[in-house]
Amino acid sequence: MYFMVNGTNKKSSDCAIFNVNASVMAAVNWSPDPLGHDGMTMTFKVNQQLNRTSTIFTRIMFSFNDDKGHIIGYTLHPVERNATVIQDTFNVVIPRKIPSKHTISVALEALGIYTHCITFYRDSRSG
Repeated sequence: MYFMVNGTNKKSSDCAIFNVNASVMAAVNWSPDPLGHDGMTMTFKVNQQLNRTSTIFTRIMFSFNDDKGHIIGYTLHPVERNATVIQDTFNVVIPRKIPSKHTISVALEALGIYTHCITFYRDSRSG
């Protein structure tokens, strides 16, 4: 099911396409949007209240996928230990060969268990 996030008209959804049953992330924004050139650095801003305190194993994943949900490339960043909220900016390099029609997913996980996730759908890119 599609829905709007942060007052935008951009399609987004939970992460069921990846068989992930997790809460939808509250606030994720990035630039550039549409996606830029391969190898370019994107800036993601994340604001998320956590269900439980983060551990040394908690990570945030930024995933670039084709429109069917197949992962083309991803980046993992550690989350500060003992955090109850994430309010941070993350730099992520755009992987090669992302098609015009693609999805971008952002997920929080620890030891393979996903707690929050969101997928954004895009039909074009500038790069």
